[in-house]
Amino acid sequence: MDPAVARLIERRVPDVSPEPSLWRTPARVAVVASAVVIAVTTNLPWLHQEGIGQTEVLSGNSGYADGTLLTFIAVVTSVVVANRDVARSRTWLLRWLPAILGIVGLLFVLSAVRSMENQIAIWRRFGATGVYEPGFFVFIAAGIVFGVAATWIGLRRGRARTTGGVANERLVISRSTVLSSVISLAGLAIGTLAGGAVALSLDIDPAAVGVPLIGLAVIGGVLGSIVGSRIGRMLRTP
Repeated sequence: MDPAVARLIERRVPDVSPEPSLWRTPARVAVVASAVVIAVTTNLPWLHQEGIGQTEVLSGNSGYADGTLLTFIAVVTSVVVANRDVARSRTWLLRWLPAILGIVGLLFVLSAVRSMENQIAIWRRFGATGVYEPGFFVFIAAGIVFGVAATWIGLRRGRARTTGGVANERLVISRSTVLSSVISLAGLAIGTLAGGAVALSLDIDPAAVGVPLIGLAVIGGVLGSIVGSRIGRMLRTP
């Protein structure tokens, strides 16, 4: 019997494991540990207001809920980097997924910093002072560690030539795929901005606009990306 046919029939588990145990890989430990820290510090005070006779406290669940969203991404990434079946996958998307989520996580860290700076600027107009809490700095540090570690894992897996001695599915990017992706991203951006604009135009108290803003922005982004994806497919169809 041909050896290749024999391997298909026997469906043997690869003899070489592409990943050691979780606790023997510092980068994977860093992702899981930082995810726990992110989840805890998201619910701690990040910023409080002083100077106008009242105190207002913001956390990772306030405003655009950057902390809540990063917590979700960090938990999903922890499952991805800890799961051996995902690590053994030959599909390029699953191997690059930690890097993709890590980069998105770093963007949410940057968004959290910008949100707090904007809030301080708003309070300053009313004569108040914004004071950072220690939990915010711990969150930022954990978010950076998470993003860097997840990105490194994804780069290492994505650039690997083989998994368990079997050739991996390679990432192939054609010009038509780039065009479709650019149009889809444009649709995503336009839809997200449109959804956010609709939420801001509603007669909702500014303190409670966060959830509707996120919800409508997500819905708009999804619809925009779907429309953009369809347009991209139409343009690259001969």
